[in-house]
Amino acid sequence: MTTISTTTTSTNTEDTSYYLTQFNELTQKFMEQLNTQNVAQIGTETPDVLFSSEGRSKEQATAILSEQIIPYLSASAGPRYWGFVTGGANPA
Repeated sequence: MTTISTTTTSTNTEDTSYYLTQFNELTQKFMEQLNTQNVAQIGTETPDVLFSSEGRSKEQATAILSEQIIPYLSASAGPRYWGFVTGGANPA
């Protein structure tokens, strides 16, 4: 017989709820700003994202996503856009 820890299940449910709420808010904000952003970020530097072997809290992970990754996303919401890397081709 398998037993499930209620503490683990409760924590996982709380984490899932937290992430769904945060990602929903981040997505809505991103979509609202699409009309005012350039499709591509020109002249940007690589975001300074540092990862540690200890991991991050859910709040820290969400902050990294919000502050250091989302601003560099392509401002495209087309239904067939898959986030391909564009540019950097050799001349024919």
